[in-house]
Amino acid sequence: MILNGFPNEFDIKAAEEKYPVLYEQSMNTVLTQELQRYNKLISIIKSSLSDLKKAIAGEILLSSELESAMNSLYDGKIP
Repeated sequence: MILNGFPNEFDIKAAEEKYPVLYEQSMNTVLTQELQRYNKLISIIKSSLSDLKKAIAGEILLSSELESAMNSLYDGKIP
């Protein structure tokens, strides 16, 4: 199943400790911003896949967004 192999969210606090945000190291700011964006993306994908699994099992209603995502996954396309 797709959810089993999906990565966990990144620990932003650990990244900030390892790469502190300093004036001389502006890329560290970019790193933490990108980690936050990536964590949000991971959260949305996991939520959508979980909802899709529940909809297939008949536990929740299949919305048009979930149906579109399901069709895209079935066709091997990016949802």
